[in-house]
Amino acid sequence: MAEVCWLSEREAQLARARRLAGTDAGGALALIEAVLAQAPDDVETLRAKAELLADAGDESQARSCLDRIIVLEPADPRALIDRADLERDLDRARGMYDRAIAALEARGACDGDGGDLRAAKRGRAATTRTEAS
Repeated sequence: MAEVCWLSEREAQLARARRLAGTDAGGALALIEAVLAQAPDDVETLRAKAELLADAGDESQARSCLDRIIVLEPADPRALIDRADLERDLDRARGMYDRAIAALEARGACDGDGGDLRAAKRGRAATTRTEAS
């Protein structure tokens, strides 16, 4: 029961942080950090932090959060895609997109399902086009 209460509190804190993000990035980050203080390896909270940091232009810290998610969940397609989107090395980005595509296809995703598979394929294609330029 305690875990259910904590998850509910986490969701409430993350919802508050998302609402604040556009007007008070510092306040939003403080809420996220409070959740991470209780559960430093919570993937959803790390994802929220990475999103907030990327939106604020702190790509280095956003990459660090996404790298942590990938350590915790190596086949997390959303983390792989988001991390590849922030990667400057085309070969590394292409590898992350390939891993995301493989993970999504292993789960039975197809191009019509959600946006992750399309996003991964589009990102991978962009790395190839950019390299050819």
